[in-house]
Amino acid sequence: MCADQSLSAGIGYPGDATLRIAVVVVTLDRPHDLGLLLQSLRDQSRQADFVLVIDNGGMPETAAVVAQHPGVRRIACTRNLGGAGGFALGILTALSEGATHVWLMDDDGLPEGADCLSVLLSRSTRLEADVTSPVVVDINDRDVLAFPYPIRSRRTMLRRDLDGSGVIEHFAHLFNGALIRDEAFARYGIPDYRLFLRGDEIDFLHRVRRSGGLIVTIPEVAFRHPSGMPETFPILRGYLNAVVPQGALKQHCFFRNRGYLLRRHKLVCHALTDILRYPWYFLAHRRGDWRGLGCWLGLMRRGWREDFRPYEPPVSRLPATPQTEGRPVPLVE
Repeated sequence: MCADQSLSAGIGYPGDATLRIAVVVVTLDRPHDLGLLLQSLRDQSRQADFVLVIDNGGMPETAAVVAQHPGVRRIACTRNLGGAGGFALGILTALSEGATHVWLMDDDGLPEGADCLSVLLSRSTRLEADVTSPVVVDINDRDVLAFPYPIRSRRTMLRRDLDGSGVIEHFAHLFNGALIRDEAFARYGIPDYRLFLRGDEIDFLHRVRRSGGLIVTIPEVAFRHPSGMPETFPILRGYLNAVVPQGALKQHCFFRNRGYLLRRHKLVCHALTDILRYPWYFLAHRRGDWRGLGCWLGLMRRGWREDFRPYEPPVSRLPATPQTEGRPVPLVE
C-alpha cells in the first residue's frame, strides 16, 4: 500500500511537445545520495517533465530531501517493494500520466554531465531503440567502469576501451540511467516484483532480447554508480568470476533469482560455468565452506522451482560475526 506524497502535478519543463519524459528513482534510506541525484537531475540541459521518487524506506530525512526539490513527487511505500517492485510502481505511475519515455535509476548513482538525458533521448529517437543506456562508470573513478562491458571478443573494466567503439548493441547494465520507451513496457512487461532485488534487470534485459527489441549502450554518456568489484571474486586466475553480494538478504535474492533466470531464459552456458565457479569459490577460495555451498545450492534450487518465498533471517542460527575476510557469507536457510 502506497500513499502519494504529491508536491505538484509535475515539473512541466518546456521541451518537445510530442515527448513526455518521466524520471523514476527508487530509494531506501539514503537521503544524502538521493539529494545529490536530485540535484544532478535539475542540472540536466534537457529537463524531465516529472520526477517520481519511490520511497521504500520511512526515514523523515528522505521526505525532507524531496521537499527541497519543488516538483519532485515522493510515493511513500508502507511496505518495502524492493528494487523490482519500486521500479514497477514508478513505471506504471509514469505511464498512467502519459510518459513516452521513462528514465530509471537507483538512489546511489547519478548522471555524469548535464547532457546525459539529452544525448540518450536523441539517440533513442534516431535509432528507434527500446532501451537506451549510458555506460555505467565507477562513482569514485570515472575512468573505470562500474561493471564489465563486452568489447570485441573480451570484457573490459576500462572506460577508454570503449572509446571509438560506437554504439554497443544488445547489451546494457540496467537500470542505471536507462531510458526506456513506453512501447517497450507494453511489449516486454515491467520488472517482475517477485524478484524483489538483484536479477530483475537481467530478467528484463533477456525479455527484450528474446522478443527482438533493440537495446543500445551509448559510450559517449555515462551514469556514475558504486563499483561492483567488491562483490566480484576472480577464479582460476581471472578466467571466471564469482559474484557474491555483501549481506544475507542480497545474497538470498541474488542466488535464488539466478536459479530462476537460468531456467527461465535457458542460460545454459551460464549454468555450466556456475557449476564450476561457485563450488570453486566456496570450497577453494573460502577453504572448505560446505555450509556456504549448501546455502548456494538450496537457493538456486528455490529459484529453479520458482519458489519466491520472502527472506527470513535464521536468527537462532546466526553467528555473532558471520564474516570472513571482512565480507558477509551466505547463511544457511
